[in-house]
Formats: sequence, structure tokens, C-alpha cells
Amino acid sequence: MDDATLVPLIERLAGEIAARVSPRIPLSVDLWDIETVAAYLKISVSRMRNHYAALPDFPPAIRLPGVKGKYGHPRWKAMDVIRWAEARTVRKPRP
Repeated sequence: MDDATLVPLIERLAGEIAARVSPRIPLSVDLWDIETVAAYLKISVSRMRNHYAALPDFPPAIRLPGVKGKYGHPRWKAMDVIRWAEARTVRKPRP
């Protein structure tokens, strides 16, 4: 294939890929579900649900209203979870 044939093909493929890729939501405004928080913390979903989410200093969950007056699954502000985790950095004592 020569460049005259290859360039339009690449442009068409790039357009097709772009149409199928979800736009990334900035961490500053993203809401994470329990699976995403667990994955970020490298723990199981059950550990997240039963231990970390219950800690008094863990960021509060957001529950959006659903149908019939019920609330949906919890979501957490991504940056709150990141800040919470980073605040737990263990510092080595100086000799």
C-alpha cells in the first residue's frame, strides 16, 4: 500500500475508534462505584463494603435518587478516596 491509500484508511480507523471510546471523566469530578474504589485500593469488594466504607473517616458515599423513591448504589468522589488513601502514607522513621 502506498501513502495515498494508507492515510485515508488510518484516518477512517481513527474516527471509528474515537466514536467507540468513552470520554474520560476528570478525577476532580468523577464518581466511583464500589468496584472501582476496591480496585483502586487493591482490595476485594466485600472488604471495601464491610470494612473501609464503615470507617468513620472514610469519605462519605453519595447515593443518587432512583425510581420509586429508593436510592441507588453508593458512589464516592474519586478525589476524596485518593486523598484519603494518600493521607495514610507510612513514613519511615529517621535514624
